[in-house]
Formats: sequence, C-alpha cells, structure tokens
Amino acid sequence: MSLYRRDAISPEWEPAPWPMGRKAADEQERGFHERAIKPVAWQPIPWRSFPTEGLFGHDKDWFLSADVAFFASVDGEDLLLIQNLWFGWPDPPEWGLVSRPTSGSDVNWRHWGHFPEPPAAWEVPIATDR
Repeated sequence: MSLYRRDAISPEWEPAPWPMGRKAADEQERGFHERAIKPVAWQPIPWRSFPTEGLFGHDKDWFLSADVAFFASVDGEDLLLIQNLWFGWPDPPEWGLVSRPTSGSDVNWRHWGHFPEPPAAWEVPIATDR
C-alpha cells in the first residue's frame, strides 16, 4: 500500500534509490514524514552550511560532491539536506534527506527519499557557496 500518490512524472515524494519495492518505499516515506513534521528553523540555526574544515569525518568537498547543501542536528539525529543540482523528471526532485543518530559516527547514513519542496516545518536558508 502506498502512503501517497506516487506520480512518475511529478511526485510529491520519491524513494531513493528509484525504483524501490513498495514495502521498502512505504517504510522510507514514513521515515521521511516523521522527520518532515519536526521543526527545523534557520534562526537561531539548525540548518547550517558546512565548515571549510569538514564535518562528520568528511571534508567539505565530499558534501559538495554529494549535493549536500546543509546539515542540522535535531532530536538526537544528524540530518543532511541534499539539494540536487540536476532535478526534475527524469531526475529526482530537487531536495533529499539523509540522517543518522548524532552519536552514530560508525552508523551509515540512511536515505529518506527526494521531494520537490522542503517541508513547511523547516526553514531552509538559501545556499550561498555551492
């Protein structure tokens, strides 16, 4: 069962990677929506640009090569907000989200899919140095 209409041309949310089985996509979409309703405000910061010296064991170039625009730490979880340089059909929607527990430097990042607009609960700054 799909949680929402998954339009192949203009989806409101798209699993990553695409295509993905329905059960796995539903689980990923639920995880996205759990995070999408958490307020992540720009002031007084949680979405931040990456420091030149890097973060999470990676240098800034690693994040730029993965199209990661911002990071935040919310409710014990580190979030990476992806802003795809190439987006729209047939490419994924503009935005994506990955996360891992804040204390989980040995844990792999988990992808929560792609979406055309950041959730309303998030205040996303404008990328200035990409």
